[in-house]
Amino acid sequence: MLKNNAELRGNCLRPSMPTAALTLDSAAAFEEFSSFGASRHPIGSPGPVPHHAQGIAMDSSKFAKLCRDSGLIDNETFTLIDCDIVFSKCKKVGKRKLEYDDFRRALAEIADIRQCHVSHVVAMVVSAAPEINGTLPHADELIDKLTDTSLYTGMHRARFDPVTGQGRGLAGRETISPTADLSAIVSRHNSATTLGSKASAANRALSPPPHERTAASSSAGPSVFDRLNNVKSFTGTHKHRFNSDGTGRGKAGRD
Repeated sequence: MLKNNAELRGNCLRPSMPTAALTLDSAAAFEEFSSFGASRHPIGSPGPVPHHAQGIAMDSSKFAKLCRDSGLIDNETFTLIDCDIVFSKCKKVGKRKLEYDDFRRALAEIADIRQCHVSHVVAMVVSAAPEINGTLPHADELIDKLTDTSLYTGMHRARFDPVTGQGRGLAGRETISPTADLSAIVSRHNSATTLGSKASAANRALSPPPHERTAASSSAGPSVFDRLNNVKSFTGTHKHRFNSDGTGRGKAGRD
């Protein structure tokens, strides 16, 4: 593809392809570059592109990519700035994208700038295809050790089938975990419950009887709560503000 583009760039006066064929192929190239990277036309999807471009439009970034990948931008007679100028000149007023008829006018403008016949510009576009410039996946030795089951060692190797690479499940383990038997869990739970009951009984045996705790607390005098709520224990001016039954005396209890 690069060799063909170089030959086209080197000789602009070479006899061109038939006009009808170039028209159909330019429509296919227009659709190919316009839909590059779109979800409806994934990168590298197989199958021919329909030779029509109705309802399809090309934005400025896709147009610049087309000019770069086809070799139209040589940074001498035609630069990226010229590409932007042609795009702005050929798109319809109020539109942000090129339609197919605008695209054909843009190719004619490029031919005038490059001082070349428009058929050769179309031929360069037709001979190109969108190039993928992204990062490609690279598998190194470290990734192989993590993903290739044939390189596993020790107990990890025993857990995978050597032919298919599928996991062997319980059959790939040397010993089955004790928790696989629920009866063992139940027996441990019962043992823990029994130990907890014995501990509670021991704590109750060490605690003093309730009457002993009450007697000890009563010998120390009334609690703070009793002193704050029992009017019989009030003293001074607070004692004169309450009757013997605990009701307040109102203004009569004030000095």
